Amino acid sequence: MRLWREDPAELERLDGLHEAKGSAEEVLHPDGSVPRFGDPEELREAWDRGEIAALPDTPRVTGLRRDPRMGELAARLDAPAGLYRGLRPEALALALYLGAQVRAHSGTAPLIVTSAVRDERYQQALVSRNREATRGYSLHTTGWAFDVERRYVSRRQALAFQAALDRLQVLGAIAWVREPDAIHVTVARDARVLLPLLDRLQPSP
Repeated sequence: MRLWREDPAELERLDGLHEAKGSAEEVLHPDGSVPRFGDPEELREAWDRGEIAALPDTPRVTGLRRDPRMGELAARLDAPAGLYRGLRPEALALALYLGAQVRAHSGTAPLIVTSAVRDERYQQALVSRNREATRGYSLHTTGWAFDVERRYVSRRQALAFQAALDRLQVLGAIAWVREPDAIHVTVARDARVLLPLLDRLQPSP
């Protein structure tokens, strides 16, 4: 209501961002507000600068299992699959929090993460085989988004995941949308408060 009274132009801008996708992901990261990775070389350089962190496949530690097919189109780009198995550190921390919350309320079975960072060339290759892949602005190409498979070991796990998603969205930490095979999650910059969770990925001395 404040925007309606004081800044209708800003209200109209936000309304457009809300309607751009099935979730409010473009409100969190409007096109042009964050870097996109254009090709494997740009993505590799981001890894070298520490802007992308590896998504581990250690379910007993993280409550997350990495789908072995993640990065399966990399060979088409003469790139290693591992290049596409990471996220922005803040997004990785949020994923770890999500995995821990769901495991705490539903048992030990992990969530399966099916997709993480991409570059625009990978996104174009994906469009040819996945009708859900956008030809436009994909948050995957920024490292702020990941997908979780919509296959659960029990109703209890599904409900725990739903509750965690709803809570994080209300807090403004994520935007999410239900796709046919996956839950697509986009992480807000404010997730940096969760960065200490990355310490759990460090080996014990």
